[in-house]
Amino acid sequence: MKNNNLDLDMSTENSGRIFISYGHDEFSGFALSLADFLRGHGYEVFIDKDGIHTGQEWETNLEDGLKWAKSGTKDGIFILLMTPYSVRRPNGYCLNEMLYALDLGLKMVPVMLKTVTPPLSIYRIQYLDLTSTANDTDVCFPKILNCISAPTNDSVENSYRVTPLMQHLCPLDFSGEIELFSKDFVGRKWSIPMIEDWASNNHGVLAITGSAGVGKTALAVFLYNHLPDAIAFYMFRRNDSAKLPLKRFVTTIAYEISTQIKEYRDILLALDSEEIDNTGSASRLFQKLIIAPLKRIERPQEPKYILIDGLDEAESEKYNPVAVFLDENIHFLPDWVNVIITTRPQVASIKPLNADKVFSLDELGAENIADIKQYVSAVMPYLDEQQQVSIVEKSHGSFLYVKRISEWYRTHQAEDLPLDIVAFYSSDFIRLFPTEASYANSRFFLEIIIASSIPLSKALLHIIANDSPYKLDEFLTTFRDLVKEGKDSRIRVDHSSFSEWLVSEQAGVYRINAMEGRQRIIDLLKRYMVWEVEDGNESSTRVDKFCKRIEDIESSLCLKYDDELIPIYCNVMEESGEWTAFMEFSYWYLTSPHINYQFMEMLCRAVDTYYNDLKHISSYSLIDQGLTESIKHSYDYMMEKASHGITTELTKPAYIILNDLRVVIDNTENNQRLEDYILSIMNAFPNLLGVFSSAMFHNEVDFGFADSIVELFTGLRDSQRITNPDILEWLSKARVWD
Repeated sequence: MKNNNLDLDMSTENSGRIFISYGHDEFSGFALSLADFLRGHGYEVFIDKDGIHTGQEWETNLEDGLKWAKSGTKDGIFILLMTPYSVRRPNGYCLNEMLYALDLGLKMVPVMLKTVTPPLSIYRIQYLDLTSTANDTDVCFPKILNCISAPTNDSVENSYRVTPLMQHLCPLDFSGEIELFSKDFVGRKWSIPMIEDWASNNHGVLAITGSAGVGKTALAVFLYNHLPDAIAFYMFRRNDSAKLPLKRFVTTIAYEISTQIKEYRDILLALDSEEIDNTGSASRLFQKLIIAPLKRIERPQEPKYILIDGLDEAESEKYNPVAVFLDENIHFLPDWVNVIITTRPQVASIKPLNADKVFSLDELGAENIADIKQYVSAVMPYLDEQQQVSIVEKSHGSFLYVKRISEWYRTHQAEDLPLDIVAFYSSDFIRLFPTEASYANSRFFLEIIIASSIPLSKALLHIIANDSPYKLDEFLTTFRDLVKEGKDSRIRVDHSSFSEWLVSEQAGVYRINAMEGRQRIIDLLKRYMVWEVEDGNESSTRVDKFCKRIEDIESSLCLKYDDELIPIYCNVMEESGEWTAFMEFSYWYLTSPHINYQFMEMLCRAVDTYYNDLKHISSYSLIDQGLTESIKHSYDYMMEKASHGITTELTKPAYIILNDLRVVIDNTENNQRLEDYILSIMNAFPNLLGVFSSAMFHNEVDFGFADSIVELFTGLRDSQRITNPDILEWLSKARVWD
């Protein structure tokens, strides 16, 4: 392969293949010399020499170069030389090359030659900062060689020390979803001037609404890649519970902003990590990590944007906790920070938000029609003009409809086109599965995928199907247009409308039973998640065994234990009401070196449910009520954690016990029985009053409830109903609450 405008060395491959992306500015000589240097060390190099960025043929040549870098026997490498010209948004041509390289899965080596804000698209990748030595190639080139030779991007030097923030804030990775919604994207270029025009005279929250398939997420991804001054991006996903917790939303947004604003990054680096860990609620964390640091920064010349996609996907039973959280917090942001949110126009998501402006994609006129026409032409260039016009008219503004049409043409005639998305799914299933037996293999995997709270790995699905006649590869081939495997080897449903159809009555005989899939996941996880707890939980041997066990599980299932397996486990156990099994698991997991926050939230609900299920009107003794060792261990753990870092969730067990105590005192006439009950509480939960006192100190408590407990304890102490001196001393501790 040789092109007059491209310098492509196709000699025998040695160290690997490299694509160099640069801006054809004052650093062009640096880029060309770097190519020669790397060839001298055995690499094959693709580099654009002339920089004539016009025409479809030129774009095709660059795409061919990226595919060539990917096709070698070793991992392909993409070097991005970052300068103000090369990564400018929205028109930096290197950004398009970078996005395609990410899509292909090339190893990214970003190199900063002149101070510039790195593209938000690579916020999780460390960059090599050569701004102070860019004129000395003898210093720079060996450093770049060291980076591309290293096994991961973790070796990249970074003078801004973003790595500690990544390790501490643990930002989520949206690359799988971004890859899915970046392919074949066209149009929507009107959106950037529209947003900038709105921001020039307004600030606050801009909500972009639209029905299923209209292209909300694709638009959000486009803005993420191209909107100038976008500083953070987040995607909520109903089928990915790891993306729903508010604290993960806050820490991810904070990390992303730190990659875009240096002054903000420096403020976060100065914070004490333990202080952040002990910040209780998500609102307090948002105040500490985002609002307060941003208000300390000098006002920039241009407004900044935080992008949030899929707000409606956080909704459950007509309530959206994320919408409520955003309404309570984002209006405290500086007036130079705007928030752009995409969502379906559902009342539970829109009403609490109180957006300053609502923009409906469904109501677009000429702009949307033009975008749909462009998309039809891009994905179905083989159709004549009349056929393309017909599809545009039938689409009613739905990009998803057009996408399905392009897939439909592989096996159907034009005159058989379905009228809408639901008709697509129905007709496809009728064609693919004429009998129940022919649907069995697909039903098996669809039930598991829909039941899971996060996208599952191929390895886990293979293991679930290991003892069955069902074949995963056959399923993925059948559903290649509706179920996608990302470059992270996770299996994702292409669009939420497909999931919604599968569990609805509209699916008819093809309707799936998510409970069946959930049970299959439970059966698998029970084999992996619970194992015998030995004595001496605090010993180093115990921790070593735990860590080794985790390594074995992660290796077998290709999922991270705390970030991925625990959310799956919590979700399926709670929805199935498997409280006893979960409590048995908690006794083992609570001894681990690190605890998943979602697990702690579910544990609070679990002990609440378990405790109330075991109550008997005839007995007030905790022991007689059947309080197991597991639940006592769980209460004790939460009490201990709550005494260090107070949150409303962690103090809930104290609420439960104290409220029960109040009921018992009010309704028990037998004084000896009352003393027995109080003694059982004192023995089982010695930290109870200390935790509640600490909660009051941190303002994480209902003070009306606290006052009622103080009054109750004082009255009980003075009533002479209690004679046991230990109980009297214990009751007196409540005085400090006054």
